[in-house]
Amino acid sequence: SSSVMEQELGEKETPVMDNIFHFIDVRPYIDASIREPRDLFEYLRSVSEVAGQDVVSKGKGAGSLESDETAGLDYRVTSGPQIEKHAPHLWDLYNNPDLISMVSRVTGFDCKVSRHVDSGTNINDVRTGGRYEMHIDSSPYTLLMFGSNHPKGGALQVQVDKRWHVIQPHAGLGVLFDGSVTPHRVQPTPTRRFSVPMVFVPSGFDELASRGGNLDGHMYG
Repeated sequence: SSSVMEQELGEKETPVMDNIFHFIDVRPYIDASIREPRDLFEYLRSVSEVAGQDVVSKGKGAGSLESDETAGLDYRVTSGPQIEKHAPHLWDLYNNPDLISMVSRVTGFDCKVSRHVDSGTNINDVRTGGRYEMHIDSSPYTLLMFGSNHPKGGALQVQVDKRWHVIQPHAGLGVLFDGSVTPHRVQPTPTRRFSVPMVFVPSGFDELASRGGNLDGHMYG
């Protein structure tokens, strides 16, 4: 609900980036037809079922921070090119100049959308009982928009100074952080969980050189 969203955002609406994370209400930047939580969920569900790809990766990939025994991915992902083709509202959101300007103000850097189209923005569809391994990203910054509500379970966990910060998903809420230096993971989710990671890269950062050799195979199968 909006009251829950406002409580989560609190004073974080003021554009000041600390070294942890920053909450952004993404709803004003989304097409009006999918601003409501139920509409956003159904939109992501329909796109995922049409354009998503099931991925099961065992063992460690580039950025994985778990042991070989527990590392791996089991989820459904819709890549950037498929979003551009099948989800114009999300593609417009990712390329929204006002959103890019907001991210730039908060981070203090002149940020742009990623040159790596596959992973610039995705839909992550995690099934009931699923999770997402602990990892770091190949480049800063990630704005992770939640596409489903989870009062319990399915939380995003962000590690700072060996302490885990727990963020419960609310559809339309965005969490901006530097995923390249901040370990993060998703708790097992009791219900189907959608999120939309969007990568914004500071000018001058060589993001293509930062990607590990097996990262794409690990993420996209």
